[in-house]
Amino acid sequence: MLISIQKVEYEQKSILRNLLELYRYDFSEFFPEDDLNPQGLFEYKYLDHYWTEDGRFPFFIKVNDKLAGFALVRELGTNDGDETIYWMAEFFVLKNYRRLKVGQGAAYELFNRFPGLWKVAQIEANVPARAFWRKTIDSYTNGAYKEIEEADWNGPIQTFTSVSGRVHRSDESLAVSPHQIQVGSSDDAAYVRNKLIEFNARHVPNGRYEEVNLCLKNDKGEIIAGLNSAVCWNWMEIDILWVHDDNKRQGLGKQLLEEAEQIARAKDCAFIKLNTFSFQAPEFYKKYGYTEIGVIENAPLGNKHYYYKKDLN
Repeated sequence: MLISIQKVEYEQKSILRNLLELYRYDFSEFFPEDDLNPQGLFEYKYLDHYWTEDGRFPFFIKVNDKLAGFALVRELGTNDGDETIYWMAEFFVLKNYRRLKVGQGAAYELFNRFPGLWKVAQIEANVPARAFWRKTIDSYTNGAYKEIEEADWNGPIQTFTSVSGRVHRSDESLAVSPHQIQVGSSDDAAYVRNKLIEFNARHVPNGRYEEVNLCLKNDKGEIIAGLNSAVCWNWMEIDILWVHDDNKRQGLGKQLLEEAEQIARAKDCAFIKLNTFSFQAPEFYKKYGYTEIGVIENAPLGNKHYYYKKDLN
């Protein structure tokens, strides 16, 4: 389970507004004087302030990239020690995620993202929130927090200092750690791949990785077929071979495959390996000398995933 927080952009304000309605409905159990307006909405009067005032930070809470809640954080200034003071203005997790430690994981990430003095308050009547925040903050700080009361607030306030990347008490069931898992971009994926290539090169003599990508275009310059592959050590690995539906049965796949084989031989590759599905082209590869070396049943469901190899020596 991947728990993450994501800044709410202005264009996503309506999504946050919808989540705030769910939050205010839940909260009405502890704040009965919070009535609906004539349009049947609770509304949140500070919503626009999160894009018009400095020191306000709105976040979505996500689980595996699905909306699971939100958090609104405010910056209140600094204390005498010049520490920035942060206030957890609102925090909401959908009920179906509440016993999965999603709230705890999101809170840890927020505390790490905003190092400084934190204040997290609950109203006296909200017993579940009091229990949640005491447990979460105790775990995050290893017990190094204080609980105070302030004249203008009816309920407990936990105060503590957060540090970016703080190591909290270990909890193997929690998917979030001080090193937060994030959804990577295509640039991130390329970086990881290149780092693995560097590692491989250090451990295998004469290591190499060279992409070999081919394509065929029509007279309009449109790609109608293509082959993506890479030369790795002593073989070529074909990742994709595609032909446009309108251009099938014209020998384009054969043309690309033969060209790739010529390049592989010229680069002293001993063999080529590739994979295909039962609904794609297993018979095509067999026709041109590729031998099945493995198969996975029901991948995808009701189909087969084949692995083929062709020796070039």
